[in-house]
Amino acid sequence: MTLLDSFHDDSLPSKAGLTYNDIWGYVDCDGREYAIVGGIEHVLFIDLDHPDGAREIARFAGGGSNFWRDIKTYRDRAYAIADKAKEGLLIFDLSQLPDTVLMTQQTDSFFTNAHNIFVDEPNGKLYVAGSDSADFVILNLTDD
Repeated sequence: MTLLDSFHDDSLPSKAGLTYNDIWGYVDCDGREYAIVGGIEHVLFIDLDHPDGAREIARFAGGGSNFWRDIKTYRDRAYAIADKAKEGLLIFDLSQLPDTVLMTQQTDSFFTNAHNIFVDEPNGKLYVAGSDSADFVILNLTDD
């Protein structure tokens, strides 16, 4: 293996010595790579193709402090949940990358917290496991 780059921000909050708790990769329509990182209190969007090295594009506070976040993407959207932070589902618009990311919705209509999410890419379904509303929730992402 070869180390290509690294990222760390000392200004981010930590809990019990942990600053980050999840990571997901995303490639935009131009082939540019990004890391979407779950932090103790934030979801961060990192440009991995920036000429000066890994660069934070945006960060969003979900509303609580949490050891466990999960993030997945479908088309030009990112979906994030937190296990114990009562944040619901956070939805981000990635269509304006590399310039910016927008949080388009934060909803607790289906659950307030959940442990894990999975996207069935071909069918456009978001599977949510371990939520406070049901053991298993399925959302159709093809509906706008």
